[in-house]
Amino acid sequence: MVYGSDTPFVRQYIADINIRAQAIVDAGKAIYTSKLLLGGVLANETDKLFEAKGKVREKK
Repeated sequence: MVYGSDTPFVRQYIADINIRAQAIVDAGKAIYTSKLLLGGVLANETDKLFEAKGKVREKK
């Protein structure tokens, strides 16, 4: 599994996102064995997208 922005960062912008990548990997072990869990890939780019949206309680 490869992802960009991490859950604590994203949660500032989208309140409904409350699951960590490791929890997804753990839940899928019965049907898939993950060989890689790599976070932060292009996070400098994906973080900007969330920042442009604005924080949960901010209005644009």
